[in-house]
Amino acid sequence: MKIKITKIICLLLVLSMLFTITSFGAYTTDMTSEVYTFEYEDRTIEIDAEGLTYEQAQIIADKMIYGEDGASTYGILCIFGHKLDMTVAAETTHKYYSDNPRCLRRTYEVEYCTRSSCTYSDATLTSSVRMYCCAED
Repeated sequence: MKIKITKIICLLLVLSMLFTITSFGAYTTDMTSEVYTFEYEDRTIEIDAEGLTYEQAQIIADKMIYGEDGASTYGILCIFGHKLDMTVAAETTHKYYSDNPRCLRRTYEVEYCTRSSCTYSDATLTSSVRMYCCAED
């Protein structure tokens, strides 16, 4: 009886260690996600690249900078609704203020259509903070 209990305890310890190791692996994978960075005149856009192609991220960044131009293309499959996914984007406006901290960083939650023939995206501002990134002139 004592041997069975010891075997059960060892099995539970091994399973819990295995669960802990796999959970830590998933956690570290989330921390090392790639970011697409786009430079404009006085702005920098950074978009979490997970699940996005470079072209999709470029379209989202251009819309954040230039706004909606009314020329969005919607695929035939999007007539009845988009296939939506979410990502996070950050916009840094350099030398936005005349005194320190001079730069403004806005963070957005971006909803976009994952279909390749569709350019729909919608950004919702989630935070806005002043930050130090540019030296005074």
